Amino acid sequence: TQARSRSNIQENISTKMVADNSAMPLLDQIGQLSQIDLNLLLKDDGTLDLSKAKEHVGRRGVGSIFNNINDGKLHNVSEYRRMIQTIQDIASEHDHPPVLFGL
Repeated sequence: TQARSRSNIQENISTKMVADNSAMPLLDQIGQLSQIDLNLLLKDDGTLDLSKAKEHVGRRGVGSIFNNINDGKLHNVSEYRRMIQTIQDIASEHDHPPVLFGL
């Protein structure tokens, strides 16, 4: 009974995922599968380059950003939060799902 309930839940989730993906245009699906390095979106001084963010996250629909800041460009919590929020806002403005961040 509990196993059957879990199986039904998994089946419902799988059905919804297939339906959601089939409604998404092919280029959006490719964008969601794309992951880029955060350094690609940063200026030389370590700040977010809005034109690059709009190109990759907005126009291309990149779905995941790998947080690989290893060039000494460390941010404090408020700077990092502001950068992530700006990236999420760009995704939202272009009707893309939220961007995932990997550590």
